[in-house]
Amino acid sequence: MFINKIKKEYIMLFSERNGYLPANRIIQIDAIDDDLKNGLLNCLYTSIEFMENNDRQIKEKFEISCLKDFHKDFNIHILNFTPDTFRVESFSDELFRSLKRDLEEKLSSNCWYLYYDAVEFSIKWINNNFVDFNLESSISDINNIISRYGSGYRMSNSIEFFPICNQESLDTIEKARNTNFAQAPYYINKALNAMKNKDSPDYNSVISESINAVESCFKKIIGEDNKTLGAAFKQLKSKNTNICLEFLEPFNTIYGYISNVGLRHGKANNDKIKKYSNSEAIFILTNCSALINYLSVHQNDISTAK
Repeated sequence: MFINKIKKEYIMLFSERNGYLPANRIIQIDAIDDDLKNGLLNCLYTSIEFMENNDRQIKEKFEISCLKDFHKDFNIHILNFTPDTFRVESFSDELFRSLKRDLEEKLSSNCWYLYYDAVEFSIKWINNNFVDFNLESSISDINNIISRYGSGYRMSNSIEFFPICNQESLDTIEKARNTNFAQAPYYINKALNAMKNKDSPDYNSVISESINAVESCFKKIIGEDNKTLGAAFKQLKSKNTNICLEFLEPFNTIYGYISNVGLRHGKANNDKIKKYSNSEAIFILTNCSALINYLSVHQNDISTAK
């Protein structure tokens, strides 16, 4: 069986702890690393295992008609094989190994998306052919697995993968990691590291550290390290700046909200606090990074305003 049941402790590497791993390796949208590939293959294996178990429940003696039909359709629609190249296997483990081998033979470095195609196709096929299939639970399991390994996609209820991030967002985050504000990259890296932990990604901490990064920029601009983001924003309003402060107001609102619900000041893991999702964390991280980049461009204008 492909799935490794031995739980492995995730060890954060030097490159991750110190911010040398690019954002597009943490949130993967145009490639997949080995961990994410294996996660998608595990989803595929679970689908095949479901078909075998379901077939066994229906028939007194196990027959391979269902798996053979699936294999045929998979070869045609995913691998684009011709009938003379089909390899018919008899049991789910053998079928999975065959599909995995075929995928790896078919794939090149530019065809990472076929793994998503394979999972999407298998779930659609099962949903169309098995009346007892729990689609909602299966989609939830798939999204939990690929989220753990940094996928920039999620499966919708229509059984289609959709992006939760794009290259522009990743470029924005990466630019914020290289801003001229001294403290902001530290917090952005902490946010990315909280997302990277495969055993237990902490999306609440991603949101908290993203806001901390913005707060550090406001403190630098007004020259007072003991101010909160809210207090710094009020002081900035008194300056005669050439920027539109209305653009910054939503971040002040977000800061107030996460402070009120207890996400900040070491309380992000409190069991009573709402657990935010990967997509919500990416949304806040991306927008905070965009604000940091904006402030970086206008830092001198703001600092010298009377």
